[in-house]
Parts: sequence; structure tokens; C-alpha cells
Amino acid sequence: NGEHTEKSPRFASMDEIYMALEVKSITLHTPIIARYHAFEGVQTVKTTAGRMILGELLPKKPNMPFDLVNQEMPVGKIKALLATTYERCGDKDMILLADSLKDVGFEQAARSGISIGFDDIKIPEEKQDIIANANKQTEEIEAQYQNGLISRKEKYNKIVDMWHGVTNRLADLAFSNLRKSEGDNWNSIAMMQASGARGSKAQIQQLAAMRGMMMKPDGSIIEVPIISNFKEGLSMSEYFNSTHGARKGLSDTALKTATAGYLTRRMVVLAQNTFITEHDCGTDESITAKSVFDGSVLAISLGDVVLGRTAAQDVINPVDGEIIVKKGDLITKADAKKINDSGLASIEIRSVLTCKSNGLCAKCYGMDLSRGALVHVGEAVGVIAGQSIGEPGTQLTLRTFHVGGIASGDGGDNFVEAPMNGIIKVSGADLVTNSAGKNIIVSRNAKVAVTDKKGNQLFTAKLPYASWLILKDGTKVEKGTKIAEWDSYSNLIIAEKDGKVALSDMIENVSFTENVDPITGITSRKILNWKKQTKKALQPKILLLDAKGEIISLGGKKQAEYMLPMYSIMNVSEGQEVKAGDVLARIPKETKKAADITGGLPRINELLEVRQPKNPAILAEIDGEIEIEDTGKNKIIVRIVPTDGAGTPVEYMIPKGEPILVRSGDIVKKADMLVSGDPVAQDILRILGQKALATFMVNQIQQVYRLQGVIINNKHIEILIREMTRRVEISEPGDTQFLMGQVVDRVDFEEENERVARDNGRQAVASQILVGLTRASLTSRSFISNAAFQQTTKILVDAAINGATEKLQGINENLIVGRLIPVGTGAYVQRVREIAKEEERQEKLASEKAGGEQQMLSI
Repeated sequence: NGEHTEKSPRFASMDEIYMALEVKSITLHTPIIARYHAFEGVQTVKTTAGRMILGELLPKKPNMPFDLVNQEMPVGKIKALLATTYERCGDKDMILLADSLKDVGFEQAARSGISIGFDDIKIPEEKQDIIANANKQTEEIEAQYQNGLISRKEKYNKIVDMWHGVTNRLADLAFSNLRKSEGDNWNSIAMMQASGARGSKAQIQQLAAMRGMMMKPDGSIIEVPIISNFKEGLSMSEYFNSTHGARKGLSDTALKTATAGYLTRRMVVLAQNTFITEHDCGTDESITAKSVFDGSVLAISLGDVVLGRTAAQDVINPVDGEIIVKKGDLITKADAKKINDSGLASIEIRSVLTCKSNGLCAKCYGMDLSRGALVHVGEAVGVIAGQSIGEPGTQLTLRTFHVGGIASGDGGDNFVEAPMNGIIKVSGADLVTNSAGKNIIVSRNAKVAVTDKKGNQLFTAKLPYASWLILKDGTKVEKGTKIAEWDSYSNLIIAEKDGKVALSDMIENVSFTENVDPITGITSRKILNWKKQTKKALQPKILLLDAKGEIISLGGKKQAEYMLPMYSIMNVSEGQEVKAGDVLARIPKETKKAADITGGLPRINELLEVRQPKNPAILAEIDGEIEIEDTGKNKIIVRIVPTDGAGTPVEYMIPKGEPILVRSGDIVKKADMLVSGDPVAQDILRILGQKALATFMVNQIQQVYRLQGVIINNKHIEILIREMTRRVEISEPGDTQFLMGQVVDRVDFEEENERVARDNGRQAVASQILVGLTRASLTSRSFISNAAFQQTTKILVDAAINGATEKLQGINENLIVGRLIPVGTGAYVQRVREIAKEEERQEKLASEKAGGEQQMLSI
């Protein structure tokens, strides 16, 4: 810390620096000017004594400049230094460097005398004012609730979000206070945290700012936060409130280790038969890789996504037309940097999902992440994939109790901002201007993209119904500018034209209840669960009428009628005049539950076991126009009529009161949501295919891990998805031995079809299906491997009855019978055996042929 000046001490050699340190004329952190002996020769550098000591450890090889250590070196930078050394000098130098870094680390840590004292914790001076302001805001929200302006759920969500904001602001202040060092002396806590040795922002927040929001045992957040921090000490009630989280953390740890261990075992058993069997399968298929955004923030750049993968097509720089990577080449670190600088939005890459090998080929897999070069034939990539996804699971479970049940939730983004400079392109947006002059979106398929000057899309986001479009189409934006925002606490229903309100199926205390606030006299109407009150098939609606008293038409089959789902709150009353863009009703969103990996491990389990979500979304099977028909019973028919007139309409029966997202006359695309909820993986596979399913699964799994700051390479998840989609369901048996509806392995299906084709028979037709982790592990092609996993007796009995044969192709079964496993050098041995067998067979055929000819001659 501090600046270099002309008067900074100068040193000619390391001996002088050690001497000066010994007599304490300088410290490790004093800015100095010194001579550094690099491979290329002697150079004069502005640095510190500590950095010179590190510089001495660097291998004296070309391309290892002093700049590598002439910077702050937290954990991430040390890892990067070792990676650079490995790339430029090889493993031996890297090992020696790591070893000497360890020695210096221990020596300096012992000398540093670093300690932790009560006064090292600095509470931000602004804390009192910030808390007072927050309490005032809480009172205002409470008053809104008392006056009937917002519902109980909305009040809860607003208060929780407001306190999250306050906690984060205080945490940032506490954090920057600690980082402000006094002269050469760093604050001990700041040093431990900044170096990456121990401590996180969340822990500093609890020591110096405020403990923040706490969770109840059921995962919901307690409305009243803990305002004290550990330095001030907690009050009695705060202490009891925080006990929930602390105890939950400890018991979770014990239980979740087992869950994560079992998850790893299932993944390894599923993927164990996936190894690299050849160099290149020669496929032309590929998947599209794009940058990853968390909301409007760039989470992973495109270069990092494709690093270590094989390019499926030439990667061309859109600016100057230069080929960055040739088709079939591995994308290196240098290429990844060029890709990021070029502003490319997407790249076609080879993937294990599209590999045609029996096993996998090296090109489709790409880089062996442990060596930084193309993977070798015989590498057991399946086992590596299973362990790579499972291992952080154990870390994550242990991660919860460090923070002791603190609810770390962000209020959910309620806006889109531009993550980079560019031009805005809005598509599919029907707009109305409300009385405040704001442009409100009233279509379901609105999207916004940020493009460069050539029209390449750099970022896209969906704009939800009822969002306010702040910027117009074609506007130039700078990074961080808000494009649109919406209500994060409720889904709104918006009037699309001016008109007079008429209500349908509104029966007091049956389909709705009216609350009049005694103080303000404000009335709020809430839709009830009418199915409990009456057997009549009701469907509360708001209609907009014109001057003649007829329902206003919105063009085509669309009419101004709006269905109200259960628990929605009406903002209008019978006969009221409304303007286009006004809010007719609100549907409050669910209460906030803390998104924690405790919710995350079960989430990973749920995804990989492909369980039905609690509230599944209904997706459109085809492109078309919506027709809605009220049956008069407790169901509504939503029909999609194909727009091109070809094909048959698809019908869905939806219970009344469900939040239906579409209306008659809406145009929907394949896989658009008709009823809100969580998308079902099987539906995505059936409607959009394997690649779309892979994108969905990879994003969902990565989201859980990213929340905890764990980085997993996509190819590991892709291997699991490949194994989970390996089975097909027979829809047309043809002349094969399969039965209608039978589920078989894809390899068996292809072999049988080839056999039938040779005899000129009709081939079978099948559709790909998605099988959960456990079921896929129990139905692999090897009965020995299946029996070793679970349900041993049942599997062995089935195998005996069916006269199953064991081909001993995987790792597990070879291990069990005591043979050499077919990976690593074992794969080479197996290949030699196969070649020898083939040669023997050819010789036998040749001798039989020669013998036959001899016989003919003798005849």
C-alpha cells in the first residue's frame, strides 16, 4: 500500500532487501524500487519487499515475467499463477513453485503475528441513521396494509425485501471500512478475508453490520430482522430468533452429507460406462453455446463457456472476418480471450449429447480439464463427471451452517438493464399508454435484445406481461441503463382499452369477500376459493364494455374479458370507468422462502430424478392461436388451433381458478406457458427435443451451484443427460422383436433396426424418453452392474428368467468378476485383444475357404 516516489528506497539485490527487513528499515509492504533478475535479463521494478520474495520463487524461464507476482495475491491469483506456470513451464516447475510458496507461506504467517482483536471489528457510523430510516419505511408499509392498499403477502414481501436491501448496504459499508487500511497495517480481519484464507462477506456482515434476516424452521423468513451484530451483542429475543437457524445448520450438516454422498454414488453408477472409445466420431451435429446471464448481469462470458470444447464450425470474428478457431480445433485460453473481445453472441460446439460413438469420442468431449489438453482415449470421463457434480454437493451442505441460518435472498429482479452498450430491439410487444404516460406491455411474448451496430444479438431477455417499457425500440443504451421494470410482488391484470367495468360471477362471500377499512373507508375485494363455498361452476371475470354496453373487441377473436384466478385482489368495481393501461386486478406472488442449497440439494435431486414439480406448468405443444371455451362445469378448455390450418388442434382441460396466462385470440409458440408453474423436463424433451432439454437442465443445475459460488463444467452435466436420455419408447414395432410401448436401450434399438434392414424388413419407430437417475442406473445393459447397485435379488431373478447375457463392457461388471477394467491402459489391452480376435477370425475364414477350394479340386 502507498505510492512509489523518487525517494522510495532502492535495492540492488535480494540480500540488501533481506538485510533491510531484518533491521526493520522497511516492512514487507513498503513501496521500494529494486532490481529483479528475470530470464530475459535484469530489470528495475517498482514493487514491495514481499513481492520480491515471491518473485525469487518464480522459475527462471522465458515468459515468466515479474508482473505475475507484482500485484495483490489472494487465493484466486495464486491458483492462476500455478495454472500459468503449468501452461508455460510444465508440471515439474509448477510443483516446485507450489512447494516453495507453501514454505514461504508458513514462515511469513508465523512471523506476521496476525491476530484478531475486539477493536478490529469496525461498526459503520451510518448504522443508526440507516436503521432509523428502515424502521420508518416499515411503519409506512404497515400503514399501507392497515389501509387495505396492499395484501398481507405483499406487506410481508415488501418488508423482507426492504430489510434485505438495508442489510446488504450495511454489509458493504462494514466491508469497505475494514478494507481502508491504516498506513502499512492492514486490519487483521480484512487481511484474512481479502487473502481468501478464511471468512466471507456474510461473516463480516454479522460481525460488524447486522445479523440480518433469519429463517424459521420451515424455511420462511422472519419479518423482524436481527439489527444487532456480534460486536454489540444480541438481545434476548434476537438470540432466540437466531437459534432456529444455528441449530438447523448443524443438524442439516449431519443429514445432508449422507444425501450428497448417495447422490454421488447414483451419478457415478449411471455414468460409469461412459468412457472415451475413439478419437473422432465424425459427426456434423453440434449444440449452440451462449454467454450466461444472471438476470441482467453477465455471469459467465462466452469464451469461458466454450473454453476446452471443440469448434463444430469455423469461429469467425464478425469485426474483421478473421478465423479465430478452425472447425474441429480445441478452443484454447488465447482463443477464448479473442472470442470475448470479438463480441460474438453464440458459437456452435461439439458436445457429448450429439456424439455418435459407442462410448464417447475425444473431439466431442474436448479438453481433459486436469491436463489442459485433448482427452486421451480410454479416459473414464463418466466417473469423473459423476464425482465432479457430486463432490461440491458435500461442500454445499456443509456451507449452510457457517452463516447460521441467515436468509440470503435477493428481492428477485424486477427490472431488466442493459449488461453492455448497444442498441435496443423490442419484439412481440403490444403496448398501451396508461394515465401516467407510461408504456405498458400487454402481450405475453415480448422480448428485448441488446444488439451491436451490425444487428448481432449480444443479450436477450423476456419482458413479462404488465411490465413498463422505459426505453423505446431502436434506442442506444449504455451499460447499466434500465430498459424495463415490473411489479415484483404481484402479477397484474391490465386494461387494454378505455371502457366501463362489468363483473361476472361475483357472489359476495362465495366467490369474493369485501374488506372495508374502518379508518379510511377503502374497500378491497379478494377472490375466494369458491369451490369450497358452492357446487356451481363459477369463473369470476372482469369485462370491459363500450358505450353500447357490449364487450369491447380487441381485434380477431380477442375480447376485453379477464379471468380472475383464486386469491387475486380486484382494483376496480362494477360500473367504474377505466383507461387503457390501468390495473384491473393483482395476483399476489408467493411468500419469499430462502433460496439456500438446502433447498438446492433436493432441487438437484428433483432435477436428476426427473420428479414432477409440485405445481407443474402447462406448455403449448404446437404453434397456433388460442381459443378458450367455458364448459359450464369446473373446467375450462384451452384449445390451440394451428395457424397454418394443417394439423389437429390440441386441447387442455384446466380447472377453473388456475392462473391461465393466455386469452382467446392470443398467438402462442411451441413451449410457451399456458398455465404458470415450474416447467416439466419430460414436456421440454417431448416438445423441443434433447438439446433444449439439455440447455434447461444445465441452466437449472448450474443456477443452484452458482448461488454457492461453485463452478462446474457443463460437459459433466451433459454426460449425465446423455445417459438419462439413452432409452427410447417403441411407438411402431415394424418387423422387429420389440413390442408397442416397450422401453429399450438406444444401442439395442439401433442394432435391431440394422438387423431388420438387412432382411429388407420394416424398421421400428421410437421416441426418446427421459429416465431419472435411479431408474436409469437400474436399467443399464449389464445385469451384474444393476444388481450391484440396488434391488439385487429382483434383478438377478429377472436376468435368470430372461436368460440375459453379460457382455462385460463396463467398469463395474469387470471389477466384480475380477477382470482388467476397460479404461486407461486397460482400454488399450482390450483393443489389442479385439484386433487379435478379428485377425484370428479372418485367418479361420481364409483357411476354411482354402480348404473348401482344395476339396472342390479333389472332387
